[in-house]
Amino acid sequence: MAKAIHKRLNSSLSKHYLRFAILGIAITVIGFIPTYFRPLTEAKSFDPIYHIHGFFSASWLVLFLVQSALINRANPKLHMKLGWLGIVVSIGIVITLQRVGFVTATREIETGIGLGAQTFLGTVLDSLTVGALIIIAIIMRKKPDIHKRLMLLATTILLWVAWVRLRYYFPPFQGNFDLFGFVFAMLPIPIFWWIEHRALGKIHPTMLKVGLLVILEQGIQVAAPYLGYSEQITKASIQLYTLFGGQIT
Repeated sequence: MAKAIHKRLNSSLSKHYLRFAILGIAITVIGFIPTYFRPLTEAKSFDPIYHIHGFFSASWLVLFLVQSALINRANPKLHMKLGWLGIVVSIGIVITLQRVGFVTATREIETGIGLGAQTFLGTVLDSLTVGALIIIAIIMRKKPDIHKRLMLLATTILLWVAWVRLRYYFPPFQGNFDLFGFVFAMLPIPIFWWIEHRALGKIHPTMLKVGLLVILEQGIQVAAPYLGYSEQITKASIQLYTLFGGQIT
């Protein structure tokens, strides 16, 4: 009886993971229309690294959707087989996100347009955090309760760059980076806390503790420019990019 109840509750939670995956894809498509898809139709050229990173990120979101659907349909064997593909995709995300950070931040610093140092800080820290969460999730793959929550939190971090672009649809809030890039982007975490507490009577320790750490890490990114560290981060970004990528023309 207890096992049946536990199975039913897990099935209910799996549906929310599937809905989150669908929402993530929708937010990504809508968010990138003004800054990526529309400029492409206008023949604007992008550094190839943006296309490569976009491919890996899109692959991750689709894979997260497929994996969530497989678990929802009780097909763990195929889920585990596709998990090896996820390792390849995640490596691509981490590597390309680092490069995107250097390219974007350096260009913004040189032109004076954009967030500059904050862009560098965000992309580099995000790539490291996402990479760490995925590595731990892979290690804990035989403990699905932990594994799936770490994967969801990693995906939540990846989606902030789509959330922050939604501000372009609301002219009065276009300059409000923190509202869209932090508040809205991190909102899925407390929502899942509420869902778990409602369904299970408690919040799973992984979702609670690691979720808090993710919110804290994202909060540090948001707070850094206000704490007077932007100049130091800017200098570091220029030095690092010079070492790894040279100057942008």
